Amino acid sequence: MAEQLEHIAAVAESGIVRFQLLPTRLTHPGMCPPFRIMGVSGVEVVFVEHALGDVARSERDDVAQMRGLFGAMQADALPPRESIDRIREIGKDLAK
Repeated sequence: MAEQLEHIAAVAESGIVRFQLLPTRLTHPGMCPPFRIMGVSGVEVVFVEHALGDVARSERDDVAQMRGLFGAMQADALPPRESIDRIREIGKDLAK
């Protein structure tokens, strides 16, 4: 597991992905099913996975709501540099 965490940290440092850790408190905006916001042929689509399958929505209000949720998650999360440092600390602790 330590090696996997180091790989995540290295990829995040490369700039390929933006990595931010969310807090572990009981509630935060990220307490929802996984979702992606994508652009397809100039139209934004929200793709949400849930226990019974998945759904794609392209209505502007739905996309705006999920963009707002994503923004709230980013605001709650540690900044990228702190997130990378923290994941490395966790990896070192696991390697002991």
